[in-house]
Amino acid sequence: MSPHGQRDGLPLRTVAANLQPYRLFQVKRLTRIKGVTTVKTEIPMQTIKLTTELPL
Repeated sequence: MSPHGQRDGLPLRTVAANLQPYRLFQVKRLTRIKGVTTVKTEIPMQTIKLTTELPL
């Protein structure tokens, strides 16, 4: 557990066309992984970087 009361976790970045496919991924895949007890989602409310290129 971190000093601020939040559990330590694995940061995961995902890319989705909009909220609907992301929500399906979260409910049908992510939360069904053994050991995953909590999912915290942060969604940017503005454009951070304008590009369609994914980092490889």
